[in-house]
Amino acid sequence: MWIFLWFCLIFNPSAHNESATDGSKNPVADSFGAGEKAGFDSLNMNFVGNWPFGSGSWAVAADSSRGIVFLGASGGVYSIDVNTPSNPIKISEGIHTRGLVRDLFYRDSTLYIADGKGGFEIWNVKNSGNPEKLGYYLTSGKAWGVGVSGDYGYIADYSSGLCIIDIKNPSNPQEISAYEGIDYAYDVAVSGDYAYIADCNNGLRVIDISDSSNPQEVGLYTAPSYTEAIALSGNYAYVACYDSGLRIVDISDSSNPHEVGAYDTPGYALNVAIRGAYAYVADCNHGLRVVDISIASNPHEVGACDISGFLFDVVVFGNYAYVADELAGLRVIDISNSSNPQEVGIYKIPHHAYGVAINGNYAYVADCKAGLRVLDIADPSNPKEIGCKETPGRLRDLAIKGNYAYVANGICGLGVYDIMTPSNPIYIRECPLTGYSWDIAVQDSYAYVAAQNSGLRVIDIKDPREPHSIGFCPVWQTRAVTVSGNYAYVGDGPFGVHIIDISDPYHPEKKGSYVTPGNVLAVAVSGDYAYIADCNNGLRVIDIRNPDSLKEIGFCDTPGNAEDVVVLGDYAYVADCGSGVRVIDISDPFNPKEVAFYDTPGYALGIAVDGEYIYIADKNAGIQIYKISFTGVAEKSERDLYVASSWIRTRMGKGGVLVEYSLPLLTLNSQLPTIFLYDVLGREIDKFELDTKTRPSQPLTPNPQTLTHEFWIDMNNYANGVYFIKLTLPDRTTKKCKFIWVR
Repeated sequence: MWIFLWFCLIFNPSAHNESATDGSKNPVADSFGAGEKAGFDSLNMNFVGNWPFGSGSWAVAADSSRGIVFLGASGGVYSIDVNTPSNPIKISEGIHTRGLVRDLFYRDSTLYIADGKGGFEIWNVKNSGNPEKLGYYLTSGKAWGVGVSGDYGYIADYSSGLCIIDIKNPSNPQEISAYEGIDYAYDVAVSGDYAYIADCNNGLRVIDISDSSNPQEVGLYTAPSYTEAIALSGNYAYVACYDSGLRIVDISDSSNPHEVGAYDTPGYALNVAIRGAYAYVADCNHGLRVVDISIASNPHEVGACDISGFLFDVVVFGNYAYVADELAGLRVIDISNSSNPQEVGIYKIPHHAYGVAINGNYAYVADCKAGLRVLDIADPSNPKEIGCKETPGRLRDLAIKGNYAYVANGICGLGVYDIMTPSNPIYIRECPLTGYSWDIAVQDSYAYVAAQNSGLRVIDIKDPREPHSIGFCPVWQTRAVTVSGNYAYVGDGPFGVHIIDISDPYHPEKKGSYVTPGNVLAVAVSGDYAYIADCNNGLRVIDIRNPDSLKEIGFCDTPGNAEDVVVLGDYAYVADCGSGVRVIDISDPFNPKEVAFYDTPGYALGIAVDGEYIYIADKNAGIQIYKISFTGVAEKSERDLYVASSWIRTRMGKGGVLVEYSLPLLTLNSQLPTIFLYDVLGREIDKFELDTKTRPSQPLTPNPQTLTHEFWIDMNNYANGVYFIKLTLPDRTTKKCKFIWVR
């Protein structure tokens, strides 16, 4: 009798939630794994620029000599003056990265950034008000953690292990070696000849880096839970161990790291900083915990600052701890009295970009919980925030007319901003509505609001300072609205799309309906057709010439969830949530076809098109800007193609394991990959050079440029236990799978 347990460790993007840490068991897995996708795949589109800030503050570093804190906020980094701790002030938001900032390391006026799929970036911050990007290196995995020692940068590269990069020339960093016998590398700390890796599912790995070209594992401490982060001090490694709190590991013998003390914090220990006799633990939803570590075998809590937030990282200097709170931003905590730490200051970061509208050289962003943000986009490659106004409610969408911005403001109904001076938007009025305001359209002297559970609401805005409701049409799940002529086209979620006669705005009347196969989240109208963003059923084309008899004439299924749509000329531009922006040729509405796309770093929820530029409200990744270039090629390297279209998994059989893997077709005519077998300690125990005898099967759909293959490994000579299989592609990109062999 053979019993087999098998699994591949894969994080999949989830549907976009209001918060990545809304009560789930593992906020790290939800926030990190679900918040980032495998690569920035593209076709016929180019990246132009971004304002990438949003709720995703996972990293913090400091220049204590100048009183400056560097705070990661999704895809960017704020430089913040904290010389007055109670009043932290932004110096610059000039660091815009391509991925999502996971870790920061500061040394000698240089900031080193682990940028997820954006790789490893190096910035000169000597002039903190005008940071300069020096160079970057695109790692084969996701740059999750970063440490620097001497002439080398050490990257915890998620599923690709430890990557060692020569940074002597910061404008041209180069990888010199890697150690890949690691499950998921979350963090790295370096001391002397050793790099210490937080291997999420396994514990603390000790890597000998005395020969930087040939790193070797020499020790392993197996942790009781997820290993999130590491801090070093003297002979000890202090390990933030998720729901097992703080673990103290003796590393005086690198070959035998062993636990000597532990303190189980009440929350989820995600990071730790050491100063003197105290460890400061970022305990996620249970604030900052102060732990006395003067006796390593008996760590105990002496104080705490309970904060209603999600604390991910902490740095300490002077009498203050500076904490990265995922949703709120930078929190400053006075730790001069270790038994009674107190929050004294905060620097708030943006929330989620849900909608965007363009007016001249300005982009106006509906930033959900953080109000209206105004960006100067005169140079689309370098947009800058020039104005912001926080408001009650949750902004979901907006429309611009003249000197006013009208916003769909959740439970607060319709909000009106005076934007005559873009750098100083003024919230002037609110028109309360029943239901939940999701979308808004403005035509002539009226605003039309899609209010979920309340229907279509018509607001008189002849005097923008005195908006008032004058009519409504009951539609249950109202999520979207657009207006053309005498009709409003209303998206009603799972109940389809409705055409409502608004010739008499006091008495709007439903004229026709069509139920789509999905959930209608947005509607655009051009000529005789309505174009529907139908959530997981892509773009639907509806003939609206006869409102009493609507019919679908064409569709183009997108790979994600179609959230928003704009039509301009022969193209429909779709914000496709986890699959970025998709451009669909609708010159033949009976046969719409995708002709371009770009996979964004966040979740594309809103879209605006102005001239040649496409602006994406990318949820926690702020605003991303692209343009079409019909060259027929993708804006990606060969490595990106491997990453996007390759995978590996296992199937068990009697006496062995069948390894199934995929490769791009181009690999069949070039160097073939190699399969490695590792034991639980990361030691290589076998190696298989693949050749043309490996058996391809049918093309893998939906990607016809990929073939699946099979390879059998005889396990009869191996003991029971945990094993890792690593597929190494010709460009050193790797894919991994883990399985448990039980005889």
